[in-house]
Amino acid sequence: MPSIPLEFFFSKMSNAELLHVLEYPGQYQSEALSIATSELEKRSITAAEIQANKLILQQKEAAQKKQATQRKAVEEKIKTKGNNLLDFIHPIQKETATIEKSIQLIVIVF
Repeated sequence: MPSIPLEFFFSKMSNAELLHVLEYPGQYQSEALSIATSELEKRSITAAEIQANKLILQQKEAAQKKQATQRKAVEEKIKTKGNNLLDFIHPIQKETATIEKSIQLIVIVF
């Protein structure tokens, strides 16, 4: 299967995506950086368009960070509930079982 040239791939990218490539040069090879630069030069976008696209890029990054934070919060909540359940049904308890705990254990088992 023939490979797609990078020039074609980069020509289909949005201005915001091309700016992302240039904003994070450590994540890309030098050839990709030069192609992204030349593609932006071909498009001859204005400084106002560059600022608008950078704003879009920042909003996307903020949304991704928020989503990652929410994901971590859900993971921590699940871990905590799982640990609490395991502590509850652990056969060796650190304290004397209360009547309420005994009833809950019976409900879970039966």
